[in-house]
Amino acid sequence: MIDSKISINSENENHFRKHLTGRFLWILIIIFIFLSIVIWHLGTLYYKSQRDRIKTEKQNELSAIANLKVNEIIAWRNERLSDGEMISRNPLIKDEIISLLKDGNEKPERDFKKWLELLLEIYDYESIMFMDENKNVVLYLPDREYDKKQLEWEYLYKKEPGA
Repeated sequence: MIDSKISINSENENHFRKHLTGRFLWILIIIFIFLSIVIWHLGTLYYKSQRDRIKTEKQNELSAIANLKVNEIIAWRNERLSDGEMISRNPLIKDEIISLLKDGNEKPERDFKKWLELLLEIYDYESIMFMDENKNVVLYLPDREYDKKQLEWEYLYKKEPGA
C-alpha cells in the first residue's frame, strides 16, 4: 500500500512538474522578453539624452571659441585703425605729410618713408599703405610691384558698398 501511494504521488508529481515546468518556462521567457524590451528602451533613452547633451556641450564650446575669435579680430582691427589714426593726427609729422602730398618734395618723402619702415619693423606689419582722401596710393611699403597690383585691385577697383 505504501508503495502504491508513492507511485501515485510520483506520477502526480511528474505530471505536475511537466505541467509546471512548461508553464514556468514560458513565464520566464515572457519575463525575459519584457525585461529585455524595458532595458533596451531605457538604454535607447539614455543614449539619446547623452548624445543631445554632448552635442549641446560641443555647440556651446564652438560658439564660445567663435565669439573669442570675433572679439580678437575686432580688437586687432581697432588696433590697426588706432595706428592709422595716430599717424594721421600726429602733429610732429603733419607738416611733412602735407608737404609730401602737395609738393612731392624728396626730403619729407624720404623721412616719412624711414618712419613708416620703422613701423613695419617694430610692429611686424606685412605692409603699410598711405592714401590721400581720394584713395590714391601716395606711398606703399615695402616697395613690391606684386603687392601694388593687388592693392589696386582690392582698394581702387572694387566698388564701394552701396555704390
